[in-house]
Amino acid sequence: REIAELGVAALEAGNTSAWLDAIGRYAREERALTEESGAPIIEESVSRCMAAAEAAGWVAKPSGAGG
Repeated sequence: REIAELGVAALEAGNTSAWLDAIGRYAREERALTEESGAPIIEESVSRCMAAAEAAGWVAKPSGAGG
């Protein structure tokens, strides 16, 4: 919830950098939850796409309910 609220506040303030930071933080939390739980929240193919985006300096996260 905290990350979502930060993201909304960033959008409302027009702060693109803070919004992208919130998305990146959310993606890291989803990855951690996937690793900790063993549940396929982020499937391997999506994880590879996210890694490629990050390597290019972009921010990416999955959408929807996950695996």
